[in-house]
Order: sequence, then C-alpha cells, then structure tokens
Amino acid sequence: MTFTEQAFLNEATQELLQHNSLPADDISEKTRFFTLATEDGLSGMIGWEIHGNHALLRSLAVPASARGKGYGSLLVAHLEAHICSLNVTELYLLTTTAEAFFTGRNYQVISRSDVPEIMLEASEFTTACPASAIVMKKTLV
Repeated sequence: MTFTEQAFLNEATQELLQHNSLPADDISEKTRFFTLATEDGLSGMIGWEIHGNHALLRSLAVPASARGKGYGSLLVAHLEAHICSLNVTELYLLTTTAEAFFTGRNYQVISRSDVPEIMLEASEFTTACPASAIVMKKTLV
C-alpha cells in the first residue's frame, strides 16, 4: 500500500472523481491530493486545501470495486495526520452523501454560520457544492 501526494489530477484521478460525481472544475493551485495505490492499482484518493489556519477536506473517492476494504478510512486517517503535521487543527468538509461515514470518524455537523470566513471563500462553499450540502468539522489533536 502506497500513499502518494500530488498537486494535479491525472487521467485516473480525474476519472475517479467523475465516477463518484465529485467536482473537479474548481481545483486550484491550493488543492493537493493523496492517492492510495494497492496491488489492485488506484484504490482511492482524497483532496485537501489549506485556508489560513484551517483545512478543507475534499474529494474522498474510492472506486466501486475497492469499497468495503477500509481504503476510505485509511485515506481520511492519512490526511488527518498530515494536516496535524502542518499544525492545522480544524478540518472542514461539505457532503451530500457521506454524512454517516464522516460521523463515524468523529466529524460533527455544523452550521455554515460556524465556518470561518476564510473557508467560506473556498470554491467548495461558493460554487462547487450545493447550498444544501451538509457542513462537517473535526478538531484534530
């Protein structure tokens, strides 16, 4: 199992986002990704952005053929450890489909009014995700 950091989408990661109905048009120079490769090939990816002293988790995707193997959880844990190493302690996300997954990993549903102003400027909040998306937060220690 290998985690690789990248600052761009290649064909495989672009397709993975598309197959999971996740936005890719708004990806900027702030966006970074970890991919997870296993003996079966690309087994998942997760994106993030740093905004001031906060981080935005975006684009967690696992191919349908690799689901149920814990790869999503491994990617989230890897990202959380990385974010902590950057001395960022708050991780936010928007979701329309994965509330239960993230609740199971100690993320809390919060109101948009509780999101720091600098985070609200991120494209995930302004254009990429619908206003009906659930906002979640985890404080990392």
